[in-house]
Amino acid sequence: AGNDNYTAYPVLYVLDGEAQMNLATGQVQYLSESYKIIPNMIVVGIDNTDRMRDLTPSHTDVGPDGKIDTSARSPYRNTGGGEKFLQFIKQELMPFVDNRYKTAPFKILSGHSLGALMAVYCLMNHPDYFNAYIAVSPSFQWDNNALLNQVSKTSFDKEKNRLLFFSDANEDAAFHQNQLAFDSLLQRKKTSLKYKRMFYPEETHISE
Repeated sequence: AGNDNYTAYPVLYVLDGEAQMNLATGQVQYLSESYKIIPNMIVVGIDNTDRMRDLTPSHTDVGPDGKIDTSARSPYRNTGGGEKFLQFIKQELMPFVDNRYKTAPFKILSGHSLGALMAVYCLMNHPDYFNAYIAVSPSFQWDNNALLNQVSKTSFDKEKNRLLFFSDANEDAAFHQNQLAFDSLLQRKKTSLKYKRMFYPEETHISE
């Protein structure tokens, strides 16, 4: 979490904590201790008991292949619990962390793939929850691009002083086009949101 030179620490909340925690803590330690590029911070990895439920903002029975699956074994039957998951983070997890550790007001939410989709969803619907958002390869294709459709109708009057980084890699064409569409929407909105997009053509969805 840092050293005693700081009285309080920013907090990085990492979705898909079971897969991303070691990577996130390693990067934070490297950038804060070895090169002092970022401040020391607390890293909180959030595991999922049901990833498809927790990291999807809407329910759909349609898979990535466009086929509908309403069977009892469908992986999509419990989807759409993302809003409740965010409320758990805001109402239960954040107070627990703030009470237990020396936290600064600055909070960051980071996610990959469906986790990145939820990071962007949180920014769009609850921008006050975090100060900065990291969305690595957000799965905008979820539910027929529902979140992109919301972005197109949003005035962006609540995202002032918020930061967003999003990126994608050498993935399928539709996936890449969605990142470009999101970037284009942000440009047309002339939002006060400070954001940066990066494209990593030599990386994959997993290695990015």
